[in-house]
Amino acid sequence: MDKEILLQNLNSYISLATLIGFIVLVSLYFLFLFRNKIKLSYHKTIFDFINKYSLLLGFLLTLDATVLSLIYSEYLGVLPCGLC
Repeated sequence: MDKEILLQNLNSYISLATLIGFIVLVSLYFLFLFRNKIKLSYHKTIFDFINKYSLLLGFLLTLDATVLSLIYSEYLGVLPCGLC
């Protein structure tokens, strides 16, 4: 019973995090696309942060995806799809 509740919570939180991440990514894309037309004081700071920590952010996202995949397959017993 506890594994079912954990699975439902993980599915809910992961889908919410994906939606929030997509909104942030699209916002950053439009900020980058219109950076010359929109003069904001913080857009250079955001891009400098991304340039400085992009490798670390990529590593943390990959590590997170790997750990969640292992939790799903090993602990919760959810089989991957047939295409995986």
